[in-house]
Order: sequence, then structure tokens, then C-alpha cells
Amino acid sequence: MASLARRITGRLTQEIQLTLTSSVVLLGLFAIYTDIPTRTTSTTLAGALFGAGAAFVGGWVAERNRSIADRRSELRRQETARRYFAPELARIVGESSVGS
Repeated sequence: MASLARRITGRLTQEIQLTLTSSVVLLGLFAIYTDIPTRTTSTTLAGALFGAGAAFVGGWVAERNRSIADRRSELRRQETARRYFAPELARIVGESSVGS
């Protein structure tokens, strides 16, 4: 049980947008359930909190997509470097072994 709690805590601290999303959604549900601040305005407050949660999810998705695109770009650059530098390195090594 402790390892599950540790994994959840670790995940929530790494992905702050998801932490904020779950917090505002829970607050929205709490506002509806308890009629805070009043019965008529609790749904307005909850709607605003749900909208904030949606904005946090949108930020999380954008961050994930940017991170994935950056990773793919870095892998492409590394592959291109390997493709162009490997023959040059082989040529230099071949020349240095001939001269010895």
C-alpha cells in the first residue's frame, strides 16, 4: 500500500497540471455537494472550477505533445549525425592506420 501511495505521489508531483486538475475538479464536486457558497451559486463556482480543470488538462496535453516532438527531433538529429559522421570517422581511422 505504501508503494502505491509513493507511486501516486511521485506521479502527481511530476505532472503538476494533472494534480491541479484533480484538485479543482474535487473542489467543484465539493461545492456542488455542499452548496457552497449558496445553493444557486455553487453550480456557477463548480462550472468555473471545471473550466479551470479543462484548461489544466489542455496545458498538460500541449506539454506532452511538445515533449514527444522534442524527443523525436533529437533522435532524428542523432541519426543524421551518425549517418554523416560515421563514414568520415572510418575514413580518418583508415588514413591514420595506413600512415603508421
